[in-house]
Amino acid sequence: MTGQNIERCRLSFLQLIDRAITGEVKAQTALVETARNLSIGVRRGLPSASIVASTLGESTTLMGALSLVLSGKFALAPAA
Repeated sequence: MTGQNIERCRLSFLQLIDRAITGEVKAQTALVETARNLSIGVRRGLPSASIVASTLGESTTLMGALSLVLSGKFALAPAA
């Protein structure tokens, strides 16, 4: 969207998500562009990283939160 006249407004991330879900093309485009730019940044910072689509289904937030909570339970004990 470089060089185009872009409307500026204050919009929370949740509002952006809601607009994208309801079919607003500009919101969907903004999310896709953001994801693409984030993946480029991660890729540059971690050259061996592989970015793939989630396979967690519709409960990705819940699964991610649960993984963070449980990661401490299954981690190796610190070396003495």
